[in-house]
Parts: sequence; structure tokens; C-alpha cells
Amino acid sequence: MSVKFSVIIPLYNKEAEIERTLRSVLAQSVLPHEIVVVDDGSTDNSAAIVESIGSPLIKLIRQANAGECAARNTAMSNAEGTHYALVDADDAWKPNFLEEMKALIEEFPECGLYCSAFDIINTDGRHPSNSPTQRGVVGNFFEESMTRYVAIPSASVIPAEVMARVGGFPE
Repeated sequence: MSVKFSVIIPLYNKEAEIERTLRSVLAQSVLPHEIVVVDDGSTDNSAAIVESIGSPLIKLIRQANAGECAARNTAMSNAEGTHYALVDADDAWKPNFLEEMKALIEEFPECGLYCSAFDIINTDGRHPSNSPTQRGVVGNFFEESMTRYVAIPSASVIPAEVMARVGGFPE
């Protein structure tokens, strides 16, 4: 299977963070097919910052404020990839995130969600999340989620066909 990542970024008033987020996506060891940013009615300079980066990979769509899930759905409906790599406008990826996601997709092609551990950065510094430490399929997603992070949007990739089957995110 040929993996084509569409990076999905909902954007609302994140002018202080969006450039760092986009630079982390553009610095990936495996570049995405496209980066779809939906400006969800921002009232700051977020969209202008996105435009100033000038990458041909970035597709900026503007819409009236409808919420994060609606922005993700708009992005996915305008995306061309086989897999949606989600990242929030105030998060950043390590340079090998998409490379690792591609390896997981190739190793476990039947999964409906791919995710990785992540770090939490706050005023106290960088801290690893409480995530599963084993590589592979999570046996019981809901049971595991009761005691640790299994998947968060900014560390997840979802096959486009799965999102089409479930009808997107609930708005």
C-alpha cells in the first residue's frame, strides 16, 4: 500500500504557536502529501502566519467559526491522502513522527488508528506521557485508556477510509 499523508490542522487563534507547528510538519523525515489547515474563524493573525510560510504543501481553507471537529471535517473533505495525520495548531511533532507512522501502517495494515507516545511540555519542562510502552496492537483500547494515554489527536493517524465509514468527527 502506498501511504499518502494528509496532515489535518484545525486552527483557531493560535498565532503564537502555528508557525512552530507547521515547521515541525515541514521538517519530517517523510514529508506529507499535503497539509490542510482550516482557519476556523480566527480573529488574530493565525491565517496570515500560515500564508507567510509559503510552502506549496500547505492548503489554507477559511470558514466561519464552527468548532474544532467541524474544522477537522472540512479539512478531511478537502484532503487527497490515504491517511489523515492529525495535529493541533499548538502542538509539534518530532522529525520522525510520520516515518514511524508509515512503518506502523506497513507493519499493521488492518488497524483503524495509529498512534505513538508523546511528550508533554509545560512550564516544568518536557515529560514523557503515560502511554503504552510496547509496539503493537492494543488489545483492549477502552480498558487501556482507563489508566493511560493510548491515543490523542496530535499523535494519531487515521486511515481515510475509516473516517469515511464513520462519517467524520461529531460536530
